[in-house]
Amino acid sequence: MRRFFNRLSVFWRVLFLFVVLVFPMYLFSVYITIQGQNSVRSELLKLSESKGNYYISQLETQLYNVMRLQLNILNDDDVQELQRSDIQLQPSECIYKLNNIRNKLIETASMNMYIKEITVYLPLVGRKVTTQSILPLDMEEYLKFFKHSSIHDLPFSFIDNEYYINMTTDFSNQPVHSMNEPKLHVVSISIWKESILSEMVEIAGEDGSAYFISDGRGLDLAVQGSESIKKHIKDKFHSISLGSSLCDQFSIDKKQYHMFLNSSSFLHSMLAIVVPDNVYVKPLRVFNAWIWTLTALTLILVALFSIWMKSIIVHPLEKLITALKHAEDDTNNIRVVYRKNDEFGDVYRQFNYLIDRLKQLIADVYKKELMLKDAEYKQLQYQINPHFLYNSLLVTSGLIALGENDGALKLTKHLSSYYQYITKGQAGEIELIREVQHAKDYCEVQNIRFQGRIISQFEEIPESMAGFLVPRLILQPIIENAYKHGLKNKLRDGRLKVSFTEDSSYIKVIVEDNGDELTDQALSSLRHHIGDIKGDQFGTGMKNVHNRLQIKFKKDSGIILDRSDMGGLKVTLLIYRGR
Repeated sequence: MRRFFNRLSVFWRVLFLFVVLVFPMYLFSVYITIQGQNSVRSELLKLSESKGNYYISQLETQLYNVMRLQLNILNDDDVQELQRSDIQLQPSECIYKLNNIRNKLIETASMNMYIKEITVYLPLVGRKVTTQSILPLDMEEYLKFFKHSSIHDLPFSFIDNEYYINMTTDFSNQPVHSMNEPKLHVVSISIWKESILSEMVEIAGEDGSAYFISDGRGLDLAVQGSESIKKHIKDKFHSISLGSSLCDQFSIDKKQYHMFLNSSSFLHSMLAIVVPDNVYVKPLRVFNAWIWTLTALTLILVALFSIWMKSIIVHPLEKLITALKHAEDDTNNIRVVYRKNDEFGDVYRQFNYLIDRLKQLIADVYKKELMLKDAEYKQLQYQINPHFLYNSLLVTSGLIALGENDGALKLTKHLSSYYQYITKGQAGEIELIREVQHAKDYCEVQNIRFQGRIISQFEEIPESMAGFLVPRLILQPIIENAYKHGLKNKLRDGRLKVSFTEDSSYIKVIVEDNGDELTDQALSSLRHHIGDIKGDQFGTGMKNVHNRLQIKFKKDSGIILDRSDMGGLKVTLLIYRGR
């Protein structure tokens, strides 16, 4: 034994010694826990039993009170007077008494939590009074409740899936009266089955179940249970007498249950509370957890010294390997801290220097990529700027030659605004509202050029979109394409419409015309060109706008081509603005 002990490493020796010291304490803790578990379980079983006894007693008291209130209504003066055949009441007196009865029903219903509805059937006056209304007597309904108003039907009659307590003024002689000539009035109280069910859920608990079993005159309810458990309870019900109680334990499907039976001769029912055995163990789990926690802490203390010994060599290497693995995915937050001045300290310092150099190289490459994209962006923008110059100078020259000085002046004003916009040395982005105003200047010039053949319409731009920054000259090339291709052969009634929509992620600027030139083949070809990275022939302006939007806003930004409801081309500038 000693040789075996001496062959063990220091780590296993210390661990073995601590286990020997902890084991008696562990056994003692288990013993205390088991004793406490038995004690607590016994108290919980007593609590469940007393809970059932209290509830059945409370329910008897409440329902006895319901029957007492019911007798008060049965013998009420107004009810008795309306049911007297020797008194002839005026219609107004009859209505007055019926309303009095209804008010008393409302007041009575509020006195007990188990009363759902009270109904008084008055056959001699042909009326049914409830807390809600006064209605003509339905003879079929009256006879149904009249049949269940015998003393042998108390306390409960199960009618139309509801429990009722029905009373007449003469329980014992009721069967003698002819069902074809009814005379007795009936007071029927509907019981809140849902209220009883909710209380049964409460006393059953989260994992338990509760049942009411009756002999035909009581309650027959169940919550949170299975048919196999209910069958077992019914077997027990027939073996005990009403008014007695019983505690039992049984097993179904290899699962243990505790059953608490409390019967009531007044209710003709038996309350059964069934609770799984593991419910009584749950409160003790915290103590078991503490035992395991204490054991784990002891073992951790045993292992700490040996772990510390290993950490001066193994841990630094693991730390370095982990940092190298993380460096493969992300170098931004990688930095190894080692405060000891030993060989591993030199290795860690060299590793941190290598990471810093790698970060610098990545930053340089990223900056170069941004510069290339910026150059491409400006190049695309410069391709657009000259397009409008040629046409505008030609139109101005023609107006001056024809002597239309007002038109030339108006054109010059819009041209001035137009070229002021495109020649300002501002940043590459501009507010959307200014880009729209620039497009309006362009359309005004074109309206002068086409002399009323084409009408342009701009909807009001929403305030939430007006200040959004966009690249310069993204709208004018789209409108220019409409004038140049879509509306070029429109001699009259040409229409150009610009509208704006938005949602939480995107801004949409829609340009559409009613041109007659767009065929399905041309639309398909144009769509192909816009999506073709290498295409550079037809639709250069629109392609430039598409590329610039993609470079600037990423995602699926760009332009979308469709046929407009107006008949011509519909161009949607889709701009992703984030969430």
